[in-house]
Amino acid sequence: MGTPPEKLTRNGAAKILKVAVRTLGSYVEQGLLIPVREGRKVFFRRSEVVALLEVLREGRDLPAVTTMAMRAFIRAEICEKKLNDLLSFLGFTSIPLETSARGVLELYERAKGFHDLDAGLSDAGQVFHFAKELLAMTEEYLRLVAHHTGDGEPYAVYLKACAKIAELAPAPRLLYDHELAAAYGYVASARRHVRSLAYFYVRSEYGRDVADKSFIGDNAFDPVITTLFPN
Repeated sequence: MGTPPEKLTRNGAAKILKVAVRTLGSYVEQGLLIPVREGRKVFFRRSEVVALLEVLREGRDLPAVTTMAMRAFIRAEICEKKLNDLLSFLGFTSIPLETSARGVLELYERAKGFHDLDAGLSDAGQVFHFAKELLAMTEEYLRLVAHHTGDGEPYAVYLKACAKIAELAPAPRLLYDHELAAAYGYVASARRHVRSLAYFYVRSEYGRDVADKSFIGDNAFDPVITTLFPN
């Protein structure tokens, strides 16, 4: 039979929920469903539609849903703390990013400065710090970059910086300078992280087709993307 498609049209979502198509609009207004836009087309995620169906079937009232949401939030907070503790133990501690216009522009310009490198960086601390800043980025941060810079590809400046740093890595020194080697390893991780953010940013802003054409096909992250968003 195959796996049912994750992406549903309005009619498909309404059929599963057994409601009129116009009722979906009220669900969206209430925040019960989040539409996915691809150009002029609007879709709904099957997993979210099925979850809403279960809630409607059980006839849960607002206080009950609020209690469930609070419990879920508490569990999420606990999981996040455990994850942060684990990352800290492994040495992947993140740093808070400055989200003011000044802070966003400062990091943006600093990343552009790496584009003009003519020799590999030998300061492990500098390399570590930049990589950790990129690892702390989120999709929302990329939107801030786009807003404050007007850059239509707010991720590109960071990806190019990572590529340049990696290109000029002092290979002979990395054989014996383990701290510097680890720092360059962080840069590789940071590049994969920003690239994955870029995929979801483009997918959200311009649709899956554009994101797939831009990012799918030449990266180890691709299997993760295709698992999360099967055809």
